[in-house]
Amino acid sequence: SVFDAERARKWAEHCETNHSEHCSIRSSRRVAPQMLRLIDVVDNTIAEGVESPKYVALSYVWGTVPNFRLTSANKARLMRPGAINDAWAHLPMTIQDAITTTRKMGVRYLWADSLCLLQNDQEDLRQGVEVMDLIFEQSWLTIVGACGHDANAGLIGTSPGDRNPEPLAREVRPGVFMGVYFDVDAYLRRSVYESRAWTFQEHLLSRRILYFVGGKVFFRCRRSESCETCEDDLTPSTRSRFQFVEEAYLNTIMLEIPLQDYAWMIPHYTKRSLTKETDVLRAMAGIIRRVSDEVGYDMLQGIPAGAFDMFLLFHGTNLRRRVGLPSYSWTGWCGEVTIQTHRRVNRWLAQRTWIVWYHYDLASRAAILVWDLSGKHQSFPAHDRKAEGYRGRKPFRRRCPDIDVDPCPTTPSGEAWPGNTAQLSYPALRFWTVSVWFRIDNLDVLLATAKLINAQGQVCGVVSLDGLEDSKFFESEDLFEMILLSISDELVPTVYDSRLERESKFYNVMLLEWSEGIAERRGLGTIRQEDVKNGYAPGPTWKEIILA
Repeated sequence: SVFDAERARKWAEHCETNHSEHCSIRSSRRVAPQMLRLIDVVDNTIAEGVESPKYVALSYVWGTVPNFRLTSANKARLMRPGAINDAWAHLPMTIQDAITTTRKMGVRYLWADSLCLLQNDQEDLRQGVEVMDLIFEQSWLTIVGACGHDANAGLIGTSPGDRNPEPLAREVRPGVFMGVYFDVDAYLRRSVYESRAWTFQEHLLSRRILYFVGGKVFFRCRRSESCETCEDDLTPSTRSRFQFVEEAYLNTIMLEIPLQDYAWMIPHYTKRSLTKETDVLRAMAGIIRRVSDEVGYDMLQGIPAGAFDMFLLFHGTNLRRRVGLPSYSWTGWCGEVTIQTHRRVNRWLAQRTWIVWYHYDLASRAAILVWDLSGKHQSFPAHDRKAEGYRGRKPFRRRCPDIDVDPCPTTPSGEAWPGNTAQLSYPALRFWTVSVWFRIDNLDVLLATAKLINAQGQVCGVVSLDGLEDSKFFESEDLFEMILLSISDELVPTVYDSRLERESKFYNVMLLEWSEGIAERRGLGTIRQEDVKNGYAPGPTWKEIILA
């Protein structure tokens, strides 16, 4: 049977009329008309410069099939009336079905990336990616095509005979029928669509979504949920997706608690796959920009500048190095990454941190503060008291009086940056902190975890190892260098050891691997504070680190 497009239109119109303000995301930006090409499904052409259009956006999986694309060569031809009909046989099934569905719902315009961005023009693609978040946020409706693994899967349910009718209920005893209902998330979890990184932002930002998944059609906004196999109940849903922990991240885009919401999105995003690994920031650029706007300071490689220390404490299991991105950021690793945040961020920064972070500015080739206590740098506005955590903190000697080091200097030394720093495609960090040396033992190769052993042969901490499968580093070394990052009240979340007393205090530590004067992260752990002095020679040392 063919799904009822008129019914789907009513679902969307009911949201628009009754709770549009609750389903829309706050944003001061609008996508400019000159940036928005659309498929005109009435005149069957590509349209440009439409003022304030009502349009449907398509979110789908390209896959590996040949996809008819808009290029500089065919643009003029496709902008003639009827051109879409002429090219119809070359369009993938998902695009065809989306055009047909949009037309049946009475909406004139459709946005689909392959036909609305010049696919052979890097500048046009760059500009399109910059406003991709706005395109989905401001669409009247988003169609999610999650039926298969490529653009030829189509939107199952839009054409006669493309799906087999299923009984909605079965007779379990004479006169008694029982139906089983699976909500849209049950189908999405098994879909290729849900495994792709580029669809994460599109899905999260859309205010109204029409899903084609599992051979069924669903509608969902932030206040209601409908399915073609159920009777319509368009009152605000008491069974909202946002009441379930598993799908609660979908509401984080409202950024009511920006840093915590952002941290909650990251594991859901990083477990998805990218065809081009270096797209990890681009595929989430709109969300990152929104977080930056909300908190009032810059982001450095996906890390909020005003909570830098906290977002360095990411961890995962069997992470693999992502080439071309920094090891100190979650963006530099493949695999599901988790970041544990603190609700009272300012208090944590003031009482648990001491490092003064600088980064290498690729343009000026100078060391720039990641955050600036004077408020002169835009990444740390002086007027914003919500971001006062770094202002209120005490110096290292008062923070860690038991460590016998001279915590000076804290600014970059006069030594030049290593020559290969300028060759990096991202900024390296430069800072001072305490360096210590320990052995690693009890390595669990399945979980990529190990125990830290002091010079007396005792367990003094735990560490989660990064890039274990890709590197010979952990086999070739006997002693490993750690640097102290901040004070912690608990062990690394992925590792627990009963021999470390619960009442102990800990430091967060990063395991380093050096090459030509530049270090990279190779693990994150915690070490008992009292054992800092019990490491191997040369003992605790105040050291300048260049971290890439």
